Amino acid sequence: MKIKTMTIGFLVCLLAGVPLSMADPPSKPVIVSASPPAGEPTTDNTIFITWIASTDPDGDLAWYATEWTTDKREESEEGPLGRSQPDVATSETSDPLEDGSYYFYIRAADNLGAFSERDYRGPFIITTQPIITSVEPASGTTDSATSVILTGTAFMEDATVTIGETRIEMVEFKDATELRITVPAELDPGMYDITVTNPSSIGGKNHPKEDCFEVLSEIQVSAGPDEQMATNRAHAFTDAAAPGNMTYLWEVTDAPASAEADRDYSLTFPELLNGTSFSANVPGVYVVRLTVNDEAGEPLGSDTATLTVYVRGDIYKDGNVTLADLLIVLQVLAGIDPSVTIQLLAADGKVDAGDAVYILQSLKGEW
Repeated sequence: MKIKTMTIGFLVCLLAGVPLSMADPPSKPVIVSASPPAGEPTTDNTIFITWIASTDPDGDLAWYATEWTTDKREESEEGPLGRSQPDVATSETSDPLEDGSYYFYIRAADNLGAFSERDYRGPFIITTQPIITSVEPASGTTDSATSVILTGTAFMEDATVTIGETRIEMVEFKDATELRITVPAELDPGMYDITVTNPSSIGGKNHPKEDCFEVLSEIQVSAGPDEQMATNRAHAFTDAAAPGNMTYLWEVTDAPASAEADRDYSLTFPELLNGTSFSANVPGVYVVRLTVNDEAGEPLGSDTATLTVYVRGDIYKDGNVTLADLLIVLQVLAGIDPSVTIQLLAADGKVDAGDAVYILQSLKGEW
């Protein structure tokens, strides 16, 4: 037994008059690999370490002392001291670890109790607590299933997902940061929590994201508010709203009789929910419709927005910028009410000399 060997070696050393302090210690064991690696968060709660075996000048390498700790030790601190692995060992697997940061320390010892320098590896960051950071899309309907992407951290294979009290049957694990689920149809309308639970084999930790998914009783579509805009200026639709996993189509359904599509007005990127833009060079009233279709192309709902296009500077409302418009501006500046509806020229909410300058530039063709 090694304990006997150690005792005999110890006695031999004493009988020979050799102080223990003069015994040559083993060489330092050198850690060569760790799986999973240190410094990166992992959901694997066991760590596998390998090292290069020590050598001992006296040929009496006895064991390795190893330790897992949550504290990083100073260079001046001793340890580990306790026997952990036999002299032939070159690897160790930790016991299952709780969430947290860990360091692994190792030293070699000989039969005379001389220790080598220590080596260490860490921190190993264990996190088995799943966290949902985003849900996309954040809504669905009662009449059809909805594909949803969950983004977050510490997701694990075989994790389960529930929406409210309903377990999701279709869960696809992409990686530790993404799960893809299918929210079933026929859930009652309302707001729901979504909960991810990691496998019970490593503690079964879970994380609910509260009120993150809305089930709608019917398709709700909004094209955004009605707007006024100047000719030759693009208007971007940025306030449209509709459920995800749909296809979208913007189209002009009504326009002035004198305006011709593509020549006098146009839509850019009409397949986007938000980001579509409209421009026109003929003044008048335009109606733009947003239609939402399902994946099969069947229309599910629509809404319209009315865009009133005006010629900037056309205060007289005759479709052109003329001296008559300049006269009205000058009358306003002089405090004379022209008794007409003023179409403000600037975004500052007032008629001022800048508007007069603008009209003069327009008359000269410089604008």
